[in-house]
Amino acid sequence: MAAFQAMGRLDQLSVATGRLAVLASLARRKFKAVKVAVDLIVAAILVAGIGLLITYVSA
Repeated sequence: MAAFQAMGRLDQLSVATGRLAVLASLARRKFKAVKVAVDLIVAAILVAGIGLLITYVSA
């Protein structure tokens, strides 16, 4: 922390910008993974619903 305070203002902004870019990248990956997981869950529910509908209609 002392090293960060010893830096000039422009250096601090540069470091902060780099950290923000890393965090944005990680957030983008996380949201993409969540989107894929939700898509897979919806597909599984649809397939299960179709299976239940087929057994109900054929009974």
